[in-house]
Amino acid sequence: MKQTDYRLAVIMYTDIVGFSKMMGENEAETLNVLRTHNRILDEAVEACHGTVIKTIGDAYMVDFRNTVEALQCAVEVQEKIYEYNKQTGSYILLVRIGLHLGDIYFYEKDAFGDGINIAARLQSFAKPGCICFSQDVFNQVLNKVDFHAEKLGRVSLKNINKEIHAYEIETKNTEFDTENEKSDIENIVNKLYEMLSEGFFPWAAIVSFAWGIGLVSNFVEIFTEYKKSKELQTILPLNEEEFSLYLRIAKHRSDYIQHLCSTITIPLFLRFLHVLFSFSFPWHLIVTAVLVFGLIMNSINYIPKRTKYVDQLCELKNCDNWRSLFE
Repeated sequence: MKQTDYRLAVIMYTDIVGFSKMMGENEAETLNVLRTHNRILDEAVEACHGTVIKTIGDAYMVDFRNTVEALQCAVEVQEKIYEYNKQTGSYILLVRIGLHLGDIYFYEKDAFGDGINIAARLQSFAKPGCICFSQDVFNQVLNKVDFHAEKLGRVSLKNINKEIHAYEIETKNTEFDTENEKSDIENIVNKLYEMLSEGFFPWAAIVSFAWGIGLVSNFVEIFTEYKKSKELQTILPLNEEEFSLYLRIAKHRSDYIQHLCSTITIPLFLRFLHVLFSFSFPWHLIVTAVLVFGLIMNSINYIPKRTKYVDQLCELKNCDNWRSLFE
C-alpha cells in the first residue's frame, strides 16, 4: 500500500438502536422501518454532498468533503427521523450517529483507518437519538454551524489508544427513548467507571469542596462566638435574668446564621456533584428549594422572636433599643 492511498475525510457512522431485537419481534415491520431509515439517510447524504462508502445491515458509513456538511447531514437525519417518530404507529426509529475527521484509505473496495474506527466508536458511545463527534470536528464547525452540544470531555473508546475528546448533540428523538433510559444511580456508576478506567477521579475536588463547607461552618461559628464575647465586654452590667435573655438572643442569632450558611453552601456542593455526574434529573434543585423554604420559615420566626427578646432586655435595662445597651 502506498502512502498516497491515505486521505483526510469526514466520516459519519450511523446505527439503528435495538435493530436486532426489532428483527426478532417482527421482521416484516422492521424491514419497513429499515426502508424508511435508508430513504432518510440516502436523501440527506445526497443533499449534503456525501458519499456512502458502504452499508452494513442497518449501519451506514458515509464520507463527506467537509465537517460542515457532515454535521448538517447528521442533524437533518435526526430531524427527519423525529418527524417520522411523531407520526408512526409502528416501531420507534432511534439512530446513533458518530462523526470524526481523520485519515482513511481504501483497500479492495473497502475503507479503513482511524477516521472510520473513531467515528464508529463515537457512534457506539452516543446516546440513542443523539449525535456524538470528536474535538477535531468541533473545532472545524464552531461558528460555522448553529448547534448546541454538551462537552463530554475525554472519552474512553474501545480499542482506541488515542486521547479523544467528544461532544454530543441531544436531539428531540431522545424523548422517544423510553426503554433505554438510565436512572441517575446508573449514570453515577457509569461515570465513576469511566473516570476510574481512565485513571482520573476528582477525589481532591470533592473532598476539598466538602471540607470547605465544614470550614465555612466553623468560621461562622467562630465569628458568632467572637461577636458574642465582644458584646459581653461592652454591654451594660447584666443580672442573672438579663444575662439569660442575652444568651437566648445570641443563640437565636447564631442558629439563624448557621442556617443561612448551610442554605448557601450545600446547594453549591450539590450543583457541583450534579455537573460532575451528569444527572438526568436536577435533584439538587429539590434540596435547594427545601433549604430555601426552611430559611424563609426560619426568617419569619427569627425576626419576631429576636424583637421580643430584645424588647424584654431593653425594658429590664430601661433602654430605648438594642444599640443603647452598649453605650
